[in-house]
Amino acid sequence: MIKEFVLIPDRSLKYTICNSLLELQVLSNRDVVERYNETVRSGFNGKAHAIETLALHYLMKERFGRSPLKIHNNSILELTTEVKLVGSSLCIKSNEAVT
Repeated sequence: MIKEFVLIPDRSLKYTICNSLLELQVLSNRDVVERYNETVRSGFNGKAHAIETLALHYLMKERFGRSPLKIHNNSILELTTEVKLVGSSLCIKSNEAVT
């Protein structure tokens, strides 16, 4: 299971992320969280999956003010732990707030 993915930016990356973000906008908050958790359980499955996960990251930051996905050096994506919704807050499954 791949928990880290190196995403090398190219000219189309921003456009591709925006398209993924538009597709994900229709998901409910619960579905957004479940989609992220599915990725944590399965790991990254290629570049397209990493881009979708990065779009989920931006969507979570927009909706919840934070995201559990860690980004290092603007290119390394790192999955952390599964999360859950508590009211409108995003929390780690152990009830700690996501920072």
